[in-house]
Amino acid sequence: MYRSEAGYFHGNLRVWENDDGFRQFCLHGPHRTVAGDLLGDRALTLFYDQLFVKEPTTPQPTRWHNDQPYRPVRGWPVMSIWIPLDPVIRESGGLEFVAGSHLWGRWFQPEPFAEGTSAYEAGEGYEPMPDIDSRRDRYRIVGWDMDPGDVLAFHALTIHGAGGNLTEGTRRHGYAVRHCGEECRYFAGPGPSAGLRNPELFDSDPLEITQYPIVWQVGV
Repeated sequence: MYRSEAGYFHGNLRVWENDDGFRQFCLHGPHRTVAGDLLGDRALTLFYDQLFVKEPTTPQPTRWHNDQPYRPVRGWPVMSIWIPLDPVIRESGGLEFVAGSHLWGRWFQPEPFAEGTSAYEAGEGYEPMPDIDSRRDRYRIVGWDMDPGDVLAFHALTIHGAGGNLTEGTRRHGYAVRHCGEECRYFAGPGPSAGLRNPELFDSDPLEITQYPIVWQVGV
């Protein structure tokens, strides 16, 4: 959460666990087929969902990062479905991506998204995020204006970020659903967010508990 005299950026993790509307969407929505087809796996687990809100005149950008280092999961088939709940343009905080960065094989150290929040543990083999903004011409950076009903699907190792919401009257709601394929395993080591951990699981356990339900299977 970020708050200043000029704006407010906030959000929630694991919304589906406490809201029936989001629960129905996560368990039965059409996005599951999109993720399943793109991952090419036989089964799809719901890892968690997340709601982001950038109020008008919020200058704070969302730092460049890749998602998977923040999560207690290992394996290749990890994907996010990101859905705008308001019209989104670059000036209101539209997402940008470093195209192809999911294939670099690099894990970047998680950093807090707001001042005053606790630092993340140093993850083994993680490296600092390069200063992309000062060298944008060295990367292929892509982004799109979006309307409610549009969908972005991206791998959890894709580097992405967003600017602040510099508009004066447009709230930016974004909603993301995170999925894992069947080969993924729980990671109990240092680095990921404490709010995503599960005390029932040990390192390398399959994601076969209530918190991570199977939401899509081939032929079902």
